[in-house]
Amino acid sequence: MTGKLQATDMTSADIEDALERVLSSKTFTRSARARELLDYLVKQEQAGNAAMLKEFSIAQDVFDKDDRFDPSIDAVVRVQAGRLRDNLASYYADEGAHDGVRISIPLGTYVPSYETNENDDPNADNARLAGGNDAETSVSADDPAPLNFGAPVATLSLDDDGIEIGAINEDKEPTKVSNVPVNPFVIKAINRFTLAIFGIFILLGIILILLWPSAPV
Repeated sequence: MTGKLQATDMTSADIEDALERVLSSKTFTRSARARELLDYLVKQEQAGNAAMLKEFSIAQDVFDKDDRFDPSIDAVVRVQAGRLRDNLASYYADEGAHDGVRISIPLGTYVPSYETNENDDPNADNARLAGGNDAETSVSADDPAPLNFGAPVATLSLDDDGIEIGAINEDKEPTKVSNVPVNPFVIKAINRFTLAIFGIFILLGIILILLWPSAPV
């Protein structure tokens, strides 16, 4: 929330500090013309030359126009003033949200206006930075638990109903954790495969006996 400042409520140092904050901000480092125009308007107003802040004089002093400058043909001052207002709005919506003094260029004039920021909190930026650091180092409640490489080794036992998973505790006693159902067809297939392997070994044994040469009499 902002409020219009009375002349007795502000010093030239307050305005100078507010100007320096704006000019050195990231928002304004991208626009040399906006910095130059704002610096000129504020310093001329503070020097008592507010009545001279007209389009023609600004064009000559800031944009190097000569005496042939015609505002009805060349709109450079109006265009740059509009961009300056947009840059100020962007700055105070982000970087300068907690500045104690706000500078604006009201529509219809080039004379700067100054307002106080009633929500000014000098510790807000530090708190925001600290909060950001905490967010980077804190662990979310939704994050998965860290892996425990010291957990006991699990044992598996297979039966017709499924796989029973047991975890060996410190007393070497298996503890049932969960039952994972297994398709009975899989169990039957495993049993058949085991029987087939066993049958092959028996058949190979018989063949070896039949083919083994008899001992001489």
